[in-house]
Amino acid sequence: MTSRSKDRTYPIFDIGDPAPDREKISDLALLAIFSAGPIAWSLQLFFGSAASGIACIGGDGQKLDAASLSWATPAMIGVTIIALLVALAAFAVSILVLRRTGDREPSNEESVMEAGQGRTRFVAIWSIWANGLFALAVAVNLLAYVWGDLCGV
Repeated sequence: MTSRSKDRTYPIFDIGDPAPDREKISDLALLAIFSAGPIAWSLQLFFGSAASGIACIGGDGQKLDAASLSWATPAMIGVTIIALLVALAAFAVSILVLRRTGDREPSNEESVMEAGQGRTRFVAIWSIWANGLFALAVAVNLLAYVWGDLCGV
């Protein structure tokens, strides 16, 4: 095998750079948009479980009365709204990254897959899916907090 040339091609295999648009978005930004939705959902879920456990079950394992729930539902709804906004913001940024990296055209009929090729675009596409689905999961949790009883009291 030969080393990479200045135009970042691989002469033996006659393929281009596997990440041709890497200079358009940083690796840290790609990691952030890819993981923002899942992390927001996880933190929202952990907080919701912890808050409902603290608010609904006393130290002796007995259910608490409804007066102890006054803080829990608004706090859980607030955290869930923040998580939803984070997931939606990451979804929007993922779309912007996809648009920024999607300006490649295929060079011939055999290389249709070259259009918009590269890891940067791949991560952007999967970030759209991941953040969209995690935003949906957070929204469903929000509906449960708004319409349901926290402890079934």
